[in-house]
Amino acid sequence: MLIKLDLEKYRDEQIIRLGFAPSKLTFIQKDVLLEPIDAPENYDCGGELSPYQAKVIWQRRMFECGFNQSNIKKAAKNLGI
Repeated sequence: MLIKLDLEKYRDEQIIRLGFAPSKLTFIQKDVLLEPIDAPENYDCGGELSPYQAKVIWQRRMFECGFNQSNIKKAAKNLGI
């Protein structure tokens, strides 16, 4: 239980660092938002995608789970991608 709370706290801290309110995001939105940080093997398919391809796919997934263009741009800027 303690590990789960620590993981949730870490994820919420990362989300806040990216400029979002964790309480306003669904679990799936949090996963997709943090994918470049927490799951880079999913983000770029283990290096099989170019950085451009990975970013385009990630942006599409962000849009599909409810982020608007402004939020997607903010997330990409704050992630440095």
